[in-house]
Amino acid sequence: MDVRTLAVLLGITHVMLFGVFSLQASISKAYRGIGWWLLWTASAALGSAFILLRRVPEIARTSILAQNGLIVLAVIFLYVGIMRFLGRREPREILGAAYAGYVALLAYFLYVHDDIAIRGAIICLAMAAVSFLSAQALLVHKTPSIRATAIFCGAVFIFHGLLFAYRSLMILLGADVTDVFSPALFNVAPYLDGILVSLLWGFGLIIMTNQRLNAEMREAKEHFELLFNTIPDAVLITRLEDGYCREVNEGFTAVSGFTRPEVVGHSSLDLELWGDPEDRRRVVRELRDTGACHNIELQFRRKDGTRATGIVSARTLLLDGAEHILSVSRDVTERQREEALRAQLEKERHRAKAAEAMGHLVQGLAHEIRNPLFAISCNVQALQKKLAGDPEVAPFMGFVQEHVARLGSLMKDVVELGRNPAAHAPAAFDLSAAAACAAAEARKEHPGCHILLALPPGPAPAFGQRADMERALVHLLANALNHSGPGQPVTLRLEEEQGRWRLEVADAGPGIDERMAAKLFTPFVTTQAGQKGLGLALAKQYVEQQGGTITAANNVPGPGATFTIVLPRSESPHRS
Repeated sequence: MDVRTLAVLLGITHVMLFGVFSLQASISKAYRGIGWWLLWTASAALGSAFILLRRVPEIARTSILAQNGLIVLAVIFLYVGIMRFLGRREPREILGAAYAGYVALLAYFLYVHDDIAIRGAIICLAMAAVSFLSAQALLVHKTPSIRATAIFCGAVFIFHGLLFAYRSLMILLGADVTDVFSPALFNVAPYLDGILVSLLWGFGLIIMTNQRLNAEMREAKEHFELLFNTIPDAVLITRLEDGYCREVNEGFTAVSGFTRPEVVGHSSLDLELWGDPEDRRRVVRELRDTGACHNIELQFRRKDGTRATGIVSARTLLLDGAEHILSVSRDVTERQREEALRAQLEKERHRAKAAEAMGHLVQGLAHEIRNPLFAISCNVQALQKKLAGDPEVAPFMGFVQEHVARLGSLMKDVVELGRNPAAHAPAAFDLSAAAACAAAEARKEHPGCHILLALPPGPAPAFGQRADMERALVHLLANALNHSGPGQPVTLRLEEEQGRWRLEVADAGPGIDERMAAKLFTPFVTTQAGQKGLGLALAKQYVEQQGGTITAANNVPGPGATFTIVLPRSESPHRS
């Protein structure tokens, strides 16, 4: 077989590999090492060309130096490319010094002491050394994604290195290499090996590059899926045209209540995910116009039918040639509820502060009014004694005294209405005993009244302010007695109901006027002439301060009305 022909084939092989690696470099620009492989193929192809120039006498020695220098440099480039591809750094200083020494020896045994056998041995040893280094790099630094291919290429490098180590040994033992163009097997073998291993290396390196690319794509996909599902917000990919769902994340399933199989492959319109279909049309119009939308507040429907408020940002993307929507929604339903609650609490706080300030003002005014009223009352009593014999003056004095007493009672109730509820610390008390005391107090204030008590035989444990509870019942009993006819009884009943205490004050009067029902517990609202209209308002205030509720309704069947108080039951039954 002609050596020159093999040299040409070797050059063509490397030119082809140069084209292949050029294409690979344009595809995998992020990978280091491929550029060095381009230098390998270019240097090897150029070295093969110099083989053909060795027969030209004028440039024979230059061609020999260039050929052998470029071929060894080519495998060094190959080794550097492998190291860079595997993320390692080659020993640049050592390689540079070794290559410089190699070229110096080559030049010495070419120009100073021309010895083709020694040159041949040096070249083969250099080729073997670099091949073994390349094999070591592949076998030691291989990654899992390229493991099998790296082992294959490493084995090819070992075979190549062993071949040149054997060739060097044979030259040193006296093999004839004086005619490098002789068709003997010893001369032909390096070229055949060069063509074969170059193709195998090129094949293996391309496969390793693609394997690494595929592995990184898989990792990128896994990282994307991990990130996609880790995002707490709801992420949804739907087709722009018809809302067909391509993918959802775990945040979406957690917020919406739908499972992934229930959504993927179905239309968001069929699933009625949008609270208002017009919202989707609005988002689609904005995406068609600008390609993106940001922080739009929309309503969505959960699987259970409840509505949720979301802040939505979306962009368009192409999947399988069709436009899709990538939307990210943040559920702000709870946040809005919390903000509303905070606003309500703040409003209540301001209202409480205003009420407290008003209470202080009312109490101050009431005290200022009660003092002169007391002075007026004393002076009227003194005038009554002095003018007791004057029948014309006596009615006027009685009128004044009656209204002074009425104003005094009114100021007493006003002071109650403006009192700070935290003035007395709550404590455990017997609600039954408090009800009995309230009935006794009402009897004193309304002599001759008839109050029926229906109380439990044992203690009724409650927790709060007993005095306030007694005053609430006194006001309710007074209201019932004022509306009942003469001799008609008023009933005060206490019973336990579902772990709570239920107090009822029932009368047999005319009942509650429908026009007054909504304003029944409003201060200064009354239907009876001469009444202040504060009793029910005070009763409501006292009950709510105990954590209870108070309601009123006409008796069915009539006559009369019943006021009902519901209080929490205490777990500490103490009598106070």
